[in-house]
Amino acid sequence: LENRRGKLLQIVLAGQPELRELLARDDLRQLRQRITVHYHLGKMDRSDVHDYIRHRIRIAAEGREPVTFAKAAVKRIAAWSQGLPRLINSVCDRALLLAYTRDSREISAKMVALALADLTKLEPGKNRRLYGLLALLAIVAAAAALYRPASRQPDLPVPQPEIHRPAPPVGGVAKLQEMLAATGYYKGTLTGKFDENTAAAVRSFQLAEGIAVDGRPGGQTLMRLYRKTGGIFSPYSADTPLSEVKR
Repeated sequence: LENRRGKLLQIVLAGQPELRELLARDDLRQLRQRITVHYHLGKMDRSDVHDYIRHRIRIAAEGREPVTFAKAAVKRIAAWSQGLPRLINSVCDRALLLAYTRDSREISAKMVALALADLTKLEPGKNRRLYGLLALLAIVAAAAALYRPASRQPDLPVPQPEIHRPAPPVGGVAKLQEMLAATGYYKGTLTGKFDENTAAAVRSFQLAEGIAVDGRPGGQTLMRLYRKTGGIFSPYSADTPLSEVKR
């Protein structure tokens, strides 16, 4: 791979710290002796972690920063991840999901703490607590209304409200319908109401995914939906007609 004038090919080896340990083996000393330049990239500090998170957000949002991480949140992420990008990505992914369910554009230290609880075991010998999924309780609570008998309300005088256009539903059920529509199981307009069509869509999704079919959007169903939609929710509001949603 060379001629009289020079090398025809340059080889760049890149890997995790285990690569350095592998090259230290005695039987690979001839390969190691042929490496002319080597560099070990250290862990990122808190400032690097903050810049890294902002960079990833700008790349995903085409140069904009629609969400921000509070200083306390970045401090907690840096301390837990020890500056490793793979771990930073994992906790940020869950924290962003939690912020979305709360309609928040800032990720707080408390949100990061809940996201970390989803990634680590809090106590030995106990089941893993999916606090990231608990962030979707808004969906579950709204869906549970379907199975709760309605209490009779006393007849009250009908107030005369101002005439205005009602705000589109943006609650948890609307987000559930968005995910079901994105996966092709919900047909119709995104109403934000847990009706029979929504329950039927949940049952169809559960059946296709091999989940216990009960029509209830529990933790396993929600996390599977979240992953099936690419780890993100659609940018459409609950009053957007399904025909306008890009598949």
